[in-house]
Amino acid sequence: MSDTCSVNRFARRILLYRRTWRGDETCVSPTLLILFQLVILVPFVAGTLSRRRLGPQPEFSRRLVRMNLIAFEPLIVFWATWGLRLDREQIFLPIVGFAIVAAGFFFGRIFAPLLGLSGKRRAVYLISASLGNHGFTLCASLCYLWLGEEGLGLAAIFTFYFTPYVFLVIFPYAHSAARDSATGDTGSGAPRPMDFLRGFLSWNYLPLYATLLALLLLFTGVERPAWDLPVVVLLVPTVAAYYLTLGLSFDSRDLNLRALEVGVFAVIKFMLVPAFTALCITLVEATIGAALSPAVRQVLWIMSFAPAATYSVVAAVLYDLDQDYAGNLFVTNVLIFLFLVLPCLAFQFGA
Repeated sequence: MSDTCSVNRFARRILLYRRTWRGDETCVSPTLLILFQLVILVPFVAGTLSRRRLGPQPEFSRRLVRMNLIAFEPLIVFWATWGLRLDREQIFLPIVGFAIVAAGFFFGRIFAPLLGLSGKRRAVYLISASLGNHGFTLCASLCYLWLGEEGLGLAAIFTFYFTPYVFLVIFPYAHSAARDSATGDTGSGAPRPMDFLRGFLSWNYLPLYATLLALLLLFTGVERPAWDLPVVVLLVPTVAAYYLTLGLSFDSRDLNLRALEVGVFAVIKFMLVPAFTALCITLVEATIGAALSPAVRQVLWIMSFAPAATYSVVAAVLYDLDQDYAGNLFVTNVLIFLFLVLPCLAFQFGA
């Protein structure tokens, strides 16, 4: 099987939709991407309206998130990771992905004190500056629309960094920041060794265990069964639950953000991180002694402009940080992306 065919098959798996007709796989329908966007929009609006009518529901939000982390995400991550195939060039995609989110955290840490942020709000700002919406709910879908199935497959490989980073860095940091806020500690919120131990014993970490098991099978040469697993049945409630949680965390009547915070956050997401990505591309090409393929370069550029991720709100909900601030920061940043950044990207990539 050629490399291109492998990428196309992997793209279909990550989109979690395959159809067989006379024994041949058909192309992914663009209509499915539109339906995914509806799965995002409808729960978000429902959550926002519910918050206005019933008020904040933090305990219900936490139960929704934990339901995903225990019941749905482990199986989805396990199945997609087990089917992964990498070549030399593609191996650099998740490495650059990890570097990008680490750079976002670094930039957030520089600017947070200058903005006068502290405690839970500071932690939310750093987490939001770090995580980007690289998944199929936004940037991976753009890669598909502009670059086809190859773009979607490369985007899926890029986001392979996500699970280890969230569960080994972001969640321990969120836990320690919440602990420091509760005890009045004004330290940096850096995780302690016990934070990692408690994390590994938590149900919140089941997706990480699923990823490690899939990697073990992958590297020991155990082939994934050729089952047509209907993962889309699991994917729809997973995405819907996250955006319902986001809607419950957002109140348009209480956008308690200063213009300076929003502006600096946009500079981090849409200027500093892309500039850092350009440096990463240069270093990777120097390492392999050749230019990256046009598709890989374009995927990296699209991912570099990703706005804040839903998991910044998820972390705030799970660890009792300032989830209202997380939701408001997420929504304002995504709006800037949709109305200012996205048209520029569309012009660049010929959408």
